[in-house]
Amino acid sequence: MITTLLVKLDKDLKMKAQDTASEMGVPLSAVVNEQLRQFVVDRSLTFRAPLVPNGKTARILRKRLLDIDKGKNIVGPFRTAKEADEWLDG
Repeated sequence: MITTLLVKLDKDLKMKAQDTASEMGVPLSAVVNEQLRQFVVDRSLTFRAPLVPNGKTARILRKRLLDIDKGKNIVGPFRTAKEADEWLDG
């Protein structure tokens, strides 16, 4: 038996998903069905963190990159793991 599922989602996301499915030669409904089947089998969801850092992290990274460019706040390289451990132990 086939049924209909009405889902609200972002219009841009729907269009991109339809385009991607079309490029792969499958209908979007096949993609949704497969994802739902996997959800039922695995009983789990996977969410990925964004690849773009938040504002605070981006500021910290920019500061560290400037330090590296200036040769500041750099330790190492260490020749051995023992050498690095000794430095960490202070």
